[in-house]
Amino acid sequence: RARIEWSIRSRFFLAMFLVAAIAMLVGLTVSLHESEVFRTKCTDDYVQRLEFTSYQMNTAINSIEALTLRIFGNEKLQTYLYEGDGASGYLRAQLNKKALQTVTDIASEVSCITCSGIITKENTLLYQGTKGTLPFTSEESAQLRAMAEEKNGKSVYKIIRDRQGAMLVFLRQIRRTENVELTNLGTLFLCVDANRLVHSIGIDKAYSQYANIAIQKDDQLLYTDHETLSSIPEAIDNYIKIDGKSYFCIERTDGRTEWRYALFAPESELFGEYIHLAYKMVFYFSLVFVGIILLSVAFSSSLVKPIYRLAERMKEVEAGDFSTQPDLVDLKKQRDEIAELSRCFEIMLQKIDTMVIENLKKEAAIKDARYRALQAQINPHFLY
Repeated sequence: RARIEWSIRSRFFLAMFLVAAIAMLVGLTVSLHESEVFRTKCTDDYVQRLEFTSYQMNTAINSIEALTLRIFGNEKLQTYLYEGDGASGYLRAQLNKKALQTVTDIASEVSCITCSGIITKENTLLYQGTKGTLPFTSEESAQLRAMAEEKNGKSVYKIIRDRQGAMLVFLRQIRRTENVELTNLGTLFLCVDANRLVHSIGIDKAYSQYANIAIQKDDQLLYTDHETLSSIPEAIDNYIKIDGKSYFCIERTDGRTEWRYALFAPESELFGEYIHLAYKMVFYFSLVFVGIILLSVAFSSSLVKPIYRLAERMKEVEAGDFSTQPDLVDLKKQRDEIAELSRCFEIMLQKIDTMVIENLKKEAAIKDARYRALQAQINPHFLY
């Protein structure tokens, strides 16, 4: 199995690359974590606000239901309706007028009630309100009266939408309580403007600065401050699409009223700051990453280049060139371990070169001495 040989420069470059990559990953992880923490914080904040909104709406509904009970228990109203049921002509009209005035006087205590009145047993509408019109027709009033009669004196409401918006119509059957007769005297109705109800509680002001709110019952939208929303869409992973735009959304369904409450804000506005911060962090970490790579290339070159020159010099020595090269490393500019190694190597070469020269001189002197000695031995033979 072949083994990959890594040069020092490659190892150093790889090490710096890994350090830069790890630093960038850590930065991105921190950025994503901060974004998730902010998202969780927004979710918890929205849930708490929706719970408080649900509590406020339930309190308002309970107060209106209590108002219908108060009107139901009004003795004058019961007397007017009971006596008017057996009267005829002008007297009956006067009693019905007094009964309607009694209802109107009590209902006027609540500003969000725009219309109030009575549906008689004969399905005659007696009403008075600020709008001057009813949100339902005379044919629909029979259905409303039937709804109230099914509850046997308990309060019930129905959501009706008209051109002005959504209307909550509270209904309660009026019965004669004297001597516990419980005779049906008619049906009370109070028309509550949903927008006014929300304004009176202050829900619209509480969220207008950073989010939109929507309140829905079944498939009927009761209130929203969003311009184009017609119903609350199903949220997917806390996100909804409205007109092609992504919104961060938190929903809550009230267990008592089965109303759906939704708070939603444009993702770009809610998380825009963190998204911008994430992009900036990615940009800065990319710059750091590129900078580290460039520095590692430059540093590895400055580190490895003297080693390469020293290796080339050793190959020359291996070939038999023992001549010194003082300019191999500039000791004035470089005073690190590589420079010290090169200096020692040059000193070693200088000593080796000196020793080689001395040995050559000694060998030459020895050869010369041997030659002279041999010459001295040969000369006497020639003399004789």
